[in-house]
Amino acid sequence: MDGFRGGQIGSVDGVDHQFLIFVPFVKQLMYLLREWHARSHEQVFSMNIYVGNLSYQVTSEELRQAFERFGQVTSANVVMDKLTGRSKGFGFVEMSDKASAEEAIKQLDGADLKGRTIRVNEARPRSESQSSFPPRRARHV
Repeated sequence: MDGFRGGQIGSVDGVDHQFLIFVPFVKQLMYLLREWHARSHEQVFSMNIYVGNLSYQVTSEELRQAFERFGQVTSANVVMDKLTGRSKGFGFVEMSDKASAEEAIKQLDGADLKGRTIRVNEARPRSESQSSFPPRRARHV
């Protein structure tokens, strides 16, 4: 006789309940694999660019426009001071095509943007020591 016997999960009405318990795990695993693949693929073909020595009047939209002539810009962001709301004089541009990004770096490094000679190079990942400044203190409960 099929069904539950002594607390064991078995087949009821032709449905294997052990399999049904396993399905959500497989779905989650497949979702994570798709996300990982999309991110790893994105990192291979896109490039994040650091732009320094920006005029304090440059907006994120103007920064985007300066790079769009070289290819598709995924994002452009002038970094703002949280307390004053003013530009910190640098920003980041992400381009979807690495070759276009390299050409933009080559052409724009040392170029004039709103009266300032900008510095342009591939952004480096933040190191552990730069990730949270000032260092956070551990909470004691």
